[in-house]
Amino acid sequence: MRQSSAIYAMFMATCVTVSAIQADGPKVQPFGKTTDGQAVEIYTLTNSQMTVQVMTYGATLVQLHTPDRHGKLADVVLGWDNVAGYESADNQYFGCTTGRVCNRIAKGKFWLDNKQYSLAINNEPNHLHGGAKRSLDKVVWKARSSHTKRGQQVEFSYLSPDGEEGYPGNLTIQVIYSLAADQPELTIRYQATTDQATPINLTNHAYFNLAGAGSATVLDHTLQLNADQYTPVDDTFIPTGKISSVEGTPLDFRQPLTIGKRIDQLVGTATLGYDHNYVLNAPLAGQKLRLAAVLTDNSSGRRLRIATSEPGVQFYSGNFLNGQTGKNGQTYAHQSACCLETQHFPDSVNHANFPSTILRPGQQFTSETVYSFSTVDTQGKLEGKHMNLPVNVEVEAVKELLDDDKIVLIDCREPNEWELARIEGAVLLPLSQWEQQAGQLAQYADKHIVVHCHHGGRSLRVTNWLRQNGFSNTQNMAGGIDAWSKQIDESVPRY
Repeated sequence: MRQSSAIYAMFMATCVTVSAIQADGPKVQPFGKTTDGQAVEIYTLTNSQMTVQVMTYGATLVQLHTPDRHGKLADVVLGWDNVAGYESADNQYFGCTTGRVCNRIAKGKFWLDNKQYSLAINNEPNHLHGGAKRSLDKVVWKARSSHTKRGQQVEFSYLSPDGEEGYPGNLTIQVIYSLAADQPELTIRYQATTDQATPINLTNHAYFNLAGAGSATVLDHTLQLNADQYTPVDDTFIPTGKISSVEGTPLDFRQPLTIGKRIDQLVGTATLGYDHNYVLNAPLAGQKLRLAAVLTDNSSGRRLRIATSEPGVQFYSGNFLNGQTGKNGQTYAHQSACCLETQHFPDSVNHANFPSTILRPGQQFTSETVYSFSTVDTQGKLEGKHMNLPVNVEVEAVKELLDDDKIVLIDCREPNEWELARIEGAVLLPLSQWEQQAGQLAQYADKHIVVHCHHGGRSLRVTNWLRQNGFSNTQNMAGGIDAWSKQIDESVPRY
């Protein structure tokens, strides 16, 4: 039997035994050997809605199965059926952990503490994704799995020795994949310590096609990026050092836009499409993560929402995919998948005005990115316990309330609410933590408050809490609220 068939059979068996998986934790199986004879293992994490596979070679995300609007599962990330595929020249960093420094370092050189370091040039004339032979995607990591009431996780660890790929310091790294117990959400956390000052910038290089890996194009997907600015690059993809506005450029994804809508304006440039670092807007007060991106495939209804602690995200439209044959014999055509790599900015080590990537002894590097999946109906509205209105309708409704001197509390977490967050005079609070916001809310005790949140249950619970704690003149703004949310509390007044 071909190994691809064996892996598929393993996945199907995993789906049948979901309850056992959740009770026992992630399952581990052999995944072959590297060319130098090192054994590689693959771990399967499962909840009632998703199945995820990760392996020890490159701390790599191999499979991610999530349902469409009809409940049909599909694998939405590119990859290979065996270790040989990941070691081949056809592998373009599919699903791997990239580093020590992801993205590019100009000419493979940087100065640190009055000493110049030289790295491998593996993307002429620059250094790319940590090097040529012993970058983090090309080594076998140690792994241990666990499970709690919050879900299943696999922790990969690796000690990158001093001088590996030219980097200074012994760098101890952990990459932790966690699958939530009761929702379609995958979190990747990164940690590292060092005994010498060294640059570090870690990300996951997953290629997504939400219609299913192997689908013909990703240009029909809709993308929204929470970024007003980007870092322009030269013809070798190295940032110029400037930070520029996306306004008036084909890079403007502040409103949802089909990826292929403006890509022709970039095909004739050095990037051959989208391959740009976006400067993410700051997180809201009280939030440790900032929204990075929302990617939607309207044909299947799958939607991916990415939140991160990182200041940037590299949007890459698969411009160098060239028809490789991947998992289960699928063809990965040109621009048939995209990457959304959360990161510090490219070549940060050579730009003092960029957020620093230097880690020093006694410090701990931490980073977190959350991939949340949901489905939308054929009109692009979130299904389940949510409600959506067109952006222009919501904006006008909020402005009308502000004109009437009402105080609007907005939970700016859904894509439409990025536009609402720009309305002057609206009060922006992370309503998921409203009980911790009592001090800030006290100044509005005698005001007319309207709570706005796309999640009906949270919106009503916040409204109830406010009314019970002295904010008697509080209403809930819930356009199109459904029977589900009405069951929570019929007494709550609605705008």
